[in-house]
Amino acid sequence: MNKMKEVAGLVAVLVIGCIVAPTFGALETKTWDQVPAAVQATILANGGKAGPVDLERTLIDGKAVYEAPAKDKNGNMVDLVVLEDGKLVEVKTDAASDFVKDQAARQAKKAAKQATPEAKGAQGGSNVDIKLPDVVTKTFKKTFPKGEIFKLDVEEENGVTVYDIEFKDGAIEKETDITADGTMLEFTVVVEAKAVPKAAMKVIQKAAEGATIKRIEHIEMSHETKDGKTIKLSKPVTHYAVGIAKGDQTAEIVVAPDGTVVEPATWGGAGEAKPEKKEAKPEKKEAKGGKKAAKQAKGEPVEKAGKIEGFASKFAVDKANLTNLGKNPYFLPLEPGYRLALEGGGATLTVTVTRNTKLVDGVETRVIEEREEKDGQPIEISQNYFAIDKTDNAVYYFGEDVDVYKNGKVVSHGGAWLSGVGGAKFGMMMPGKPKVGDKFQQEIAPKVAMDRCEIAAIGEEIKTPAGTFKDCLRTTEGSTLESATEDKVYAPGVGLVKDEEFLLVKITKTAAKKKAAKEKK
Repeated sequence: MNKMKEVAGLVAVLVIGCIVAPTFGALETKTWDQVPAAVQATILANGGKAGPVDLERTLIDGKAVYEAPAKDKNGNMVDLVVLEDGKLVEVKTDAASDFVKDQAARQAKKAAKQATPEAKGAQGGSNVDIKLPDVVTKTFKKTFPKGEIFKLDVEEENGVTVYDIEFKDGAIEKETDITADGTMLEFTVVVEAKAVPKAAMKVIQKAAEGATIKRIEHIEMSHETKDGKTIKLSKPVTHYAVGIAKGDQTAEIVVAPDGTVVEPATWGGAGEAKPEKKEAKPEKKEAKGGKKAAKQAKGEPVEKAGKIEGFASKFAVDKANLTNLGKNPYFLPLEPGYRLALEGGGATLTVTVTRNTKLVDGVETRVIEEREEKDGQPIEISQNYFAIDKTDNAVYYFGEDVDVYKNGKVVSHGGAWLSGVGGAKFGMMMPGKPKVGDKFQQEIAPKVAMDRCEIAAIGEEIKTPAGTFKDCLRTTEGSTLESATEDKVYAPGVGLVKDEEFLLVKITKTAAKKKAAKEKK
């Protein structure tokens, strides 16, 4: 019998760039005696038998639905989908339930009618400034002969030029990454639950219980980039990336076909106190909560004429112009799946632009995870909230949540600050058009987090394990709460390449990467 998971668990429908799905409850197995009499009667009248076969029950949009095995008039095995009142809604073979599809389609149709012109426009169009090399076009046409491209992007990944192509193959939107030499790295398509292996479905359903599934993406990867080369994997890798939403928060879980969790679902949440100093950089400034009394002894800085000790603290920003997707000339792109790996001092620092978003101070921000590890053990993991101004590409910082680890266990939660909470205000992370001498507050949470930045130089060259980068921007960053400062270097189109002893070793995109059209709710 097809499991009810395939009927109700995680069906996603793509409509005008929006992914919608029914809400569902926990999957339950019922014996014949536990099934309502009306359901029993319908099963018996349509080729089913009373016990001992177990039936499956779940909730779809609040409706109890039962699935039971039966034989049709030709003796073929089928599954009966029956409502609690005994109404037979479908007799199916191996296809996902049309009843579920109809429920999702109705929701999608309603969402389509309510979609604003602005939301529809955000789905994007072809970038006329990008021309595909002939060899890339050849690979694309050979693989997807009926594909119609509607959006292009190009980026450098570990020294390799990669073309990100979004297209329609019939009525289905797909995406592929092809290198400048015509090698296809990966291919992504939105799928329905029936396409997901049962082992993966079980894990996904558990993670998504009580939430709404926004999409299921099937990703096939055959090559990777490293040190300026394209390398073929020993065997293709398949992942399923599932976006889920709960209230005003979103998350994503990435699962392998066998149910192995590649990337766990991480939900945002407020923290309490800032962490102690990261072990990897003991000689540098304390994290915002270290030696709290000593920092507070300096007194709260005074804001005068929109500045705090000469650093800009008021920004003329129209929140309506802030979005969680986009590119700044130097800060890492706010594009889900973009990842930087740095190493130094015996530790690693991984910065990942996640698919997750968080509503902070009235702005839907992008969640960027920073993960610092040493000897394979986490030291500190933070969720940072950013938004970019689509009028000038300036990036603003809306807060962070922090977990501090010791011996593999969380021992404290950093005094995370959020703009709009406790007198805190968002700061600027990177101007859209930075100039040497620019000074600005990155964090504005008095007595908790007051990091600030000065643009020290532009046009520098730096060598890292990931390559040599030119025209870089160097900053000097400190805090009003302490005297120590540190230097960071950002490469154009890449992001952070040096953070004190940490140097960039790899740039990559995870299998979960998608564009704005698939981000819309």
